Amino acid sequence: MADEHDRRIPLVYVLGNSHSGSTVLGFYIACDEREFYAGEFKKYYDLPGRICSCSEPLESCPMWSKFAGISHDNFGTNVTMRRKIRAILSLFWGMRFPHSVVEYENEREIIASVFSTAKNRNDQTSVIVDSSKSVWRLMFLESLDFIDLKVIHLERDLKGNMASFLKRGHGFFGSLMKILINDFLIRIYKRKTQTPVIEALYQDLAGDPTTLMNTIAAFVGLPDAGPTELNPNAHELHVPTGNDFTREQFHRSTHVLKRRDEWNQLMRGWQLKILESLSGAKNP
Repeated sequence: MADEHDRRIPLVYVLGNSHSGSTVLGFYIACDEREFYAGEFKKYYDLPGRICSCSEPLESCPMWSKFAGISHDNFGTNVTMRRKIRAILSLFWGMRFPHSVVEYENEREIIASVFSTAKNRNDQTSVIVDSSKSVWRLMFLESLDFIDLKVIHLERDLKGNMASFLKRGHGFFGSLMKILINDFLIRIYKRKTQTPVIEALYQDLAGDPTTLMNTIAAFVGLPDAGPTELNPNAHELHVPTGNDFTREQFHRSTHVLKRRDEWNQLMRGWQLKILESLSGAKNP
């Protein structure tokens, strides 16, 4: 037990914007049994009542039943706001704030328990993947000495990302500000961090995911390439968070992402012009 407690846990973090394809990326990664996709850790405060991707309520899921009652103390609103403030102060002014012993130990217990539970169910598990995407959670993870951390920055073109926001009922300007601010914070983070980061493009995820998964496997440090075919039913996946429609569709086919020009139907001409001026894309 002492050896397990002292060993650093390999964790891959997906960084990016909301509605950028991170749920599908996580499922693709999980087609390699050595990489366990744990969903978004930042949403673990909201696990009760959720349905796992295996179709079982989390309370009866063989993977997640023991985590269904996770305390709000480590993932609730107050903790989230505190970590966001710390991340901003650290990014812009280099200020560092020690987290409490309780906060550290709670996080350690949860991450280690998820990893050990996944490994007990499949001894090939070597890495866990957190697709929380936010800079503030990533910077908190960097402060934890029990994690061997690597980062995948998932990038999506502005018009496609905005289309995904709009079709879910979000407003144009509010969504645009969220993307622009988050992209700004990510750029600053990437300039300053010493953590290994690899870029993954949405168009590669939609067009040639197998090659991208092999690149990620090499980046993570797995000795061989990933599976030559991305089969969603090769083994049972247990993902407690993410887009419900995507999670359901992935079990039917890995061809979930489509390279469509959705913005042509979802946006008005003046909205497209704003996005084109911001992204530098002259051809819609």
